Amino acid sequence: MAKIKNSNNSKIVVLNQGETILIQNSEVPKNKDLYGNLFLAVQGYKHITRKDLDENKMFDDKAKATILANKKELMENVMEEWVYTEHSEISEKKIPCQLCSRPNTFVYYIRNQKTEAELHVGSECIKRFKGIGNIKQIGRDKREANKRLEKEKRKIEFSQIDLRDIDFVQDSEQKFKEIDIVLPYELYTSIELSLRNLNYLRTDYVQNGGDFQKTKEKYFELKKNHIKLWNQAEEFYSKNKNNPLICNKHVGSWIKEKDKNIWISISKNNGIFSTETLKFIYEQEFIKEHIKDFNQCREDKDIRIIRKNGNNIVFQIKNRNYPKGLIFEVQSKWFMENIGCYCLSEKNYQFGKKDIDVTKIIIPETPRNLEEILNRINYVLEKMGFIIEVSGITNYIYYKRIRKQLEEFNIKKQDINNIYKKINFVMIIESFRPIIFSEDDESVKKSFKIRLRLLIHRGKWITKQEKEDNERIAGKETALQKQREFI
Repeated sequence: MAKIKNSNNSKIVVLNQGETILIQNSEVPKNKDLYGNLFLAVQGYKHITRKDLDENKMFDDKAKATILANKKELMENVMEEWVYTEHSEISEKKIPCQLCSRPNTFVYYIRNQKTEAELHVGSECIKRFKGIGNIKQIGRDKREANKRLEKEKRKIEFSQIDLRDIDFVQDSEQKFKEIDIVLPYELYTSIELSLRNLNYLRTDYVQNGGDFQKTKEKYFELKKNHIKLWNQAEEFYSKNKNNPLICNKHVGSWIKEKDKNIWISISKNNGIFSTETLKFIYEQEFIKEHIKDFNQCREDKDIRIIRKNGNNIVFQIKNRNYPKGLIFEVQSKWFMENIGCYCLSEKNYQFGKKDIDVTKIIIPETPRNLEEILNRINYVLEKMGFIIEVSGITNYIYYKRIRKQLEEFNIKKQDINNIYKKINFVMIIESFRPIIFSEDDESVKKSFKIRLRLLIHRGKWITKQEKEDNERIAGKETALQKQREFI
């Protein structure tokens, strides 16, 4: 993990062309008590870089602090001196704007009300000055102006305290925000408080003033304490970054938003997941990363996790009952509460089909799943005098009676020729889900026998001819629909 750095890139432009020219032609930057040698130092420059600040001794500490940390307030004061003269002209040739160098045919003139300096600017830069003399009161209330200047003076003074490491607090906050694991709770809250105190010290001094020397001493005391805490954080990161049970930043942010109390429990456990906290971790990327770990805990090798699908985990069961493989899903949240948490936290834990609640199983409606289900149950249904078949024309699904079965199912004689009943995938699953893992045929028979008793005496069964007529009509409608889509 990178150490906190001193931001000092010599190529960075700290005052652009427009800002530099305005400062060179304004009155307020001449205030040495406020801005030091800033006015004299910028003379002769087109723009100012960080390298210029470091190499030109004319830039004293006040000037540097103004440019690096208080430029916004300086430029607001500078801008107040300038007004649009209400004079403009159209030039025959393009004239570069004195503030940005962009060529313009429409030229506008601005004037400094204190120095009488005049500049010509283009149609974009003039927008910064338009109406400035009317919108803002140039003659502000003296008391209000003095209060603002005193506040600005204190901001510059505070920025001079640690000029060599002027971005220390900002850099520290960014490092704290980006650290890639959940820190121990006491360390986390200590760093959080440390940064809060550093920010409060600056805000309080700027707003209310106080003893500058005591403020300076307090700043370095807080800085020293923060560096000590941060070194502890880096040491903790180095020792724990490869721990498979450490909570990373992404998952930590996710669970903190979902349930802050769980995040606190993890943090108080030194950022390490426990069995209990893992029950609440069903974030998608976390699940994806641990599919291999989950599969290594399988007791039954005929089932395996093959992928993540949205909020679900996708399993495949492949054995003599499902030779091509049946796909089913369970919710990630349920899986982590009941199985996944133990896979990741208990060394010798194993799970099998017995641990998967069949009422939680979702079986996607796909041709392959339907084929596997029918291969499993038709062998048993046939012994009961029924099969389930799929139409090759319309893909409609039917129960088909292949034996009379008058007594067992109380079928009336006049209904013997009515051998087909249209059903759907959901109706099959209602009977199939409870016996998805059953090895014995008797369980299949028992589950479907109950369903068949209900179906036989509910709704309409049709003859083979009626079925073929219905399919023929449906086939023609499908063909016409495809023809319309093609056209």
